[in-house]
Amino acid sequence: MHLSPSPLAGLQRGAEDPGIQAMREEVEAGARFLAQLLTRGVPGGTEELGAHLATALSQRYHSHWYPAQPARGQAYRCIRIEAGARADAALVGAAQAAGLDWAMLTLPPDLALWIDPGEVSCRLGEHNPPFRIGLLVTSDPETPEEPSASPTLSDMTSSVMSSEDEAPPPQRRPRPSRTPPRKPRAQACDVLYVPAPLWLPGPQPLVGFVPSLPPLTLLYLGGLGGAPKLSRPKKPSPERLRRLTHRTGRA
Repeated sequence: MHLSPSPLAGLQRGAEDPGIQAMREEVEAGARFLAQLLTRGVPGGTEELGAHLATALSQRYHSHWYPAQPARGQAYRCIRIEAGARADAALVGAAQAAGLDWAMLTLPPDLALWIDPGEVSCRLGEHNPPFRIGLLVTSDPETPEEPSASPTLSDMTSSVMSSEDEAPPPQRRPRPSRTPPRKPRAQACDVLYVPAPLWLPGPQPLVGFVPSLPPLTLLYLGGLGGAPKLSRPKKPSPERLRRLTHRTGRA
């Protein structure tokens, strides 16, 4: 990829182009952020790398910039840095033009940078939410500039150096065990009522039962005329006694 030897030559030539002029602030904000992030520990290379990177990105996004539809072309304007993946050609070319060794730059394990009309946002790590680097001023001069919601570069050092592989895997929540419903069982009777007959004295000729509520059963003998009359033992007949004696003697 051929780049201009002068860091600001590309932007100076495109200053008269309204397309490049419209995206200049957004591209410079994104290029400056990447240059500060990649050249940590490399003295004197931030400004030159940022200028070369801004020139390369302006030429790339010239035909893919839609201020009326900021979300259009967002995937094309995304810059990815991922461990094990091929490096972006604009980043490698800007580093070579600035005289920096690509292998000596501090590359984050996973980074995504979106340069869109009116907003520049970045995401460090696949599972982390994106944050805004800068919300730029609109074309209306009466609209005040909103403060940037992006954190400082020193605050993001720990997040950049932590890779996705070092993050603990998500733990699976155990599924609650379902207890099968119990079947109703027939319960045995705790108390067994045995009806007991109740003896009521009564006259001898009548014997019967009087129904009552359980567990008692009324048993009475005789009528209801009063106390029973006791019978006297009968004397044996002399004639019958003689017959029995005679039969016994003959036997």
